[in-house]
Amino acid sequence: MRRIMVVLTLLLALLTVSLWPGQSMNAAGSPQMEGSVSASKTDIFVGEQFTLTYTIRPTESANFKFPKIVQPIPYGFAIVSHQGDVFNNEVEIKYNELRISFTEYPYGSGRDTKRATVTLVYKGKPARHQLGQAKLEYTVNEDWSTRNPRNLNAPALSFKNRVEGPSTRMTDPQLNGTLAAPTSTVYIGDPFALEYSLTPNIEIERRDQSDYIILWDISKSMERDAPNAPGGDRPQRLDAARYGIRAFVQQLRQLYPDDQQENYYGITKVSNETNGKSGLRENQFVSSWTKSKPLTKRTGPQVGKAPRVTFIPFSEHIVYEHIIERTNDYSFLIEKADSLHVTGTHTDVTRVLHETMDYVLYEREHGDPNYEPAVILITDGGFDTYTRIFNEKYEARYSTDSKMAGEITKAVEATYDFDNLYLAMGIPLHLIRLDDPANQEMNYREGLKALENIVQKSGGQRYLSMYRVDRSYGGVNYTGTEAAFADLVRRTEAKRKPWGDYRNIVINQPLPAGYQLVEAPKGVTLSGGTLRIPIDNFIYNSGKLTLKNNIRLAYTGLPGTYRLADATTSFQANGINRTAAIAGKSIVFKSKNPPKVEVTVPDDDQPDVVTGADFIIVRGKEPAFSIKASRQESYDDLIQQIEYGFAQDVGKEIRFETKQINPEREGANYTLAFNSGGGSASHRFEQYGWYQMVIKVTNTGGLSTTKEMYILVLPELDFTIEIDQPAATVSYKPVIAMLRWGDPELRIPIAPKFGMPGMTTLVEYSLSGQPWKPAVFDKIHIMRQSASTQYITVRIVQNFNSGAAAPFNGITFQSDQRKNYAINYDQKKY
Repeated sequence: MRRIMVVLTLLLALLTVSLWPGQSMNAAGSPQMEGSVSASKTDIFVGEQFTLTYTIRPTESANFKFPKIVQPIPYGFAIVSHQGDVFNNEVEIKYNELRISFTEYPYGSGRDTKRATVTLVYKGKPARHQLGQAKLEYTVNEDWSTRNPRNLNAPALSFKNRVEGPSTRMTDPQLNGTLAAPTSTVYIGDPFALEYSLTPNIEIERRDQSDYIILWDISKSMERDAPNAPGGDRPQRLDAARYGIRAFVQQLRQLYPDDQQENYYGITKVSNETNGKSGLRENQFVSSWTKSKPLTKRTGPQVGKAPRVTFIPFSEHIVYEHIIERTNDYSFLIEKADSLHVTGTHTDVTRVLHETMDYVLYEREHGDPNYEPAVILITDGGFDTYTRIFNEKYEARYSTDSKMAGEITKAVEATYDFDNLYLAMGIPLHLIRLDDPANQEMNYREGLKALENIVQKSGGQRYLSMYRVDRSYGGVNYTGTEAAFADLVRRTEAKRKPWGDYRNIVINQPLPAGYQLVEAPKGVTLSGGTLRIPIDNFIYNSGKLTLKNNIRLAYTGLPGTYRLADATTSFQANGINRTAAIAGKSIVFKSKNPPKVEVTVPDDDQPDVVTGADFIIVRGKEPAFSIKASRQESYDDLIQQIEYGFAQDVGKEIRFETKQINPEREGANYTLAFNSGGGSASHRFEQYGWYQMVIKVTNTGGLSTTKEMYILVLPELDFTIEIDQPAATVSYKPVIAMLRWGDPELRIPIAPKFGMPGMTTLVEYSLSGQPWKPAVFDKIHIMRQSASTQYITVRIVQNFNSGAAAPFNGITFQSDQRKNYAINYDQKKY
């Protein structure tokens, strides 16, 4: 009976155990677990710690084994600490999952609630992250066929910068246009310029300035020579890197020509003083960081929009005293790279990458929330096993003497945490590798693999480069350091979001009839009453920029003052179509009428004064004549100045006199009268004969008329007749009468000059109607006649030389004078 009871007891026990799996199939359902997820806060600063608490609880008593939470999580989260019912400290972030292992529920342990609280920090960009559903996995009563997953709703977390910096969002990009038109008279038919100026204007508080961080390896191995190359070029690896820095700077200066080298001399140089606002600070994940390390000082004001560079040299640790922070003093950057020599025996890539990311996070938290530098690592190493490795799960230091594959593998696996960090922060890591690809050391090969994994996932570029220029050696193609750095700059700057991307820019200016296009840049047209001016696309980053387009037109319509209609600028700014108005301007158009110039003589019916088209004939060495300057039309410009001068001989220089006129008071018409007694002007001719007179009249619009005139200055036709009275008392002798001239030079012939003809003077007399006789030696011989009274008629005739052309052949001057006389022979007196 005892054996039977034992067997029955065992069977009963077996039957009892076998019922648990079957319970999952009955109507009441199998034993299950339920859970929840909560956050300590949902509005969180980037870099601020917060907690996620996960609770689990069985719905009924059972043997729950291996309970585990798998929470999908974006890039950028890192574990700080954890507490609660965690099995074997198994809390980790791996492959974008937060994994938490809970302690088990043995059979009969009840339905107590278990909790695991994980303290996290987010180091990515400001964003709102809706966490995906967490998955609760477990086994029931040692049934390994399923993990019985349950989905738990997770909260949404919003992250913002601790100090909100200026936004890079560009608002209302505009093109402010102005039109410069002539402010003075424009003459009809003359070309004139319209200058259109466009100035981009974007309401923005921060310029989108590029940033670079150069991680500069100066470990001992950097002084090795590269393998032989054509031409015997075997530079040290550090020298090849220095050439790359020069190409880097040259490329930046080509892309930013407005920021010339001479502008950099005023930049404050980096010193070893500790900055009150720490630059590189204690890394949250590298507890051995020491704040006592010397820090750098800000480099002072930046120049223009040229990219800023942070230069961090390192070997087995960062060489803090030579750090340069965010400067565009490129000359100093080159000096620093040239001055540094190798130091240390190891290459601590892991630590410098950690601290670089923490530096970026610090800048985002305390300075520029939009700080997104391109990180350039130039090194000949990978992740050295000497490097301090930290993972959310553990930290460990490995000796360079240890080549154990297991330790190296664990160290390399820890470095994959960088994927999370670089991707979350949006930071590309570029690698310029200065080493022989044949290097097969395990720690180097595995470390390089981890490093290249970060480069690939972060969107960076990788270059194999040991020489200054591109070379092929040993079947391997090497990219020159110069080409590598230049390529990185071009790629980085091409991705920068500009202030304004302006495209499809066209100025449309309505123009009425009468305008003609004289000269303009290529593509400018005038058709259908619209002047169409296309402007090239351009990228606007910062500074003062004004685009000018000069158009030359001519107007052939009627005179008047006309206002150009407002022009319209159509353009696309940052992908948005926009328009803007350019205010029109008024232009005064006038006929191109130079002043009129006339030379006149007083109108007093002087028969011996002649005015021709290009000459005048006057009497006396101080003759009266006038220069009259006037407008052709009432809307012409006023008279401003009269210049005049005389020449007596051909080729003789003319000395001009100038008469300034007040245009507003007397500039419509002005007469400059000579020798009129009014004080206007005076001139005395020293000799009789031809003179050249040149007159230039200028108006306020700058138009002038030059008139060349000739003046023939003649003596007055003035004479008297005198009779020799003693001779008249002789009854049978002739009486002699003498001619007395008002000007003795009357009888001097006028010589031809300036192409003008000469002139002769003929003196004749007649006695009581007898034929004319020449007055020889100015004497008149009076013969006795029967009549007791006679008269003498004397005439002076001046003619231009025989053969003179018109109008001179028709000009004759004549003056007659008559005198009567009587002879009383009985009284023998006259």
